[in-house]
Amino acid sequence: MPLLTLVHQWSMAERITQTLRRSLTALAFLLLLPATANAQAMTLVGLAMHEDTGREIYLGGLYLPEGTARPADLARLPAPWAMEYRVVARRTSIRSLLGGILLQSEVATGRAPGPATTAFADSILSNIQSSLYAGDAFRVELSAGASLALLNGQRIARSSNPEVASYLLQGWVGETGPSAAFRTDLTAASPRPELLARLQSTRYSPEREAEVAGWFAPVAAATAASAATPDVAPEAGPAAVTSDITAAASPASGAAPPEIDGT
Repeated sequence: MPLLTLVHQWSMAERITQTLRRSLTALAFLLLLPATANAQAMTLVGLAMHEDTGREIYLGGLYLPEGTARPADLARLPAPWAMEYRVVARRTSIRSLLGGILLQSEVATGRAPGPATTAFADSILSNIQSSLYAGDAFRVELSAGASLALLNGQRIARSSNPEVASYLLQGWVGETGPSAAFRTDLTAASPRPELLARLQSTRYSPEREAEVAGWFAPVAAATAASAATPDVAPEAGPAAVTSDITAAASPASGAAPPEIDGT
């Protein structure tokens, strides 16, 4: 093969490799952005205190976009909407919290969680690396046809099945899911002033925000290191690209979890 042709092919392969690296870097950066960064402003439309064996666990807040009329039947909330579990207990485990959430939904709907809900819950459990503390904000959202879970602004689970979020919502608004006191407060025309004051005074600290964000930092460092790596010969390009893809997609790397499909 003529030398000029080889040089041309090498140059083309090098440009393709650089383009792929830039694309992967941009993709990884977007995955690391807090999922609420570009979300529209939300308004609190319902608030109640959840207790377990006489112990206050979390304030449950229901949110709709600003300007959206609250429907009379909260079971028919128009998307997008968000449920926030603002932890008020000094400390609780995500396993305990999530177990209670799923149990309430099962009681409210009369059916056990489906495969997509189970996978969604598993993703949440695998991505939260500590107990939950007073002020932590765990959220479940239905947005753009997808079910999302976030902790202190960081996305920890996503399912393309909107029924996952709707199933969890029933645990709050269903007639048999929550306690009578919780449902009465949540469906009231306006939040009780003392609950609203408690919500406003119970927030996670900047240190806690940084700690949670740090769980996802390894992939950012790996991406930055990959982007700074000097160009290599064409034959090394595919291996380098494959390595980058693996790091960006692997749940163990700290990237946003893969999308969950199913029912």
